[in-house]
Amino acid sequence: RELMPGAGDYDQAETSWVGQRPVTPGSLPVISATHLDNLFINSGHGSLGWTLSAGSAALLADLVSGDTPHLSPSPYAM
Repeated sequence: RELMPGAGDYDQAETSWVGQRPVTPGSLPVISATHLDNLFINSGHGSLGWTLSAGSAALLADLVSGDTPHLSPSPYAM
């Protein structure tokens, strides 16, 4: 509230937290460039986030830097 006083109606906000994570139906992440030049997506891992983090980060780094990825990005593209 202090940092963003106008961000919403804090008196009507839900107080419960369920820990939901963005996940695709098969837990296959989306690692891809978008239509915006400076926006990339690395999401959808669900509960496999820690398991897939190193490989996802490596693929994303290759995509951002323009290097040839070590694995095909097509299964993870939007």
